[in-house]
Amino acid sequence: MNELIYGISIEEIERITGEDQKVIKKWKKGTKEIPEPSLRLLRLYLKGDASALLGDEWKGYRFKGNLF
Repeated sequence: MNELIYGISIEEIERITGEDQKVIKKWKKGTKEIPEPSLRLLRLYLKGDASALLGDEWKGYRFKGNLF
């Protein structure tokens, strides 16, 4: 399982990614790899990682409380 989704509910992941719960269960079990676009959304939402969408030159920048 990807450490990013450890401890996050299936419902929360579904809300963030829009993915079906059956697929998310496979992600959590580690039987299906999380697609890159979904990983980027999760990194942005859960960690505030700006580089998830804006590229490596934005590493270290974070979104927090709707602020950059």
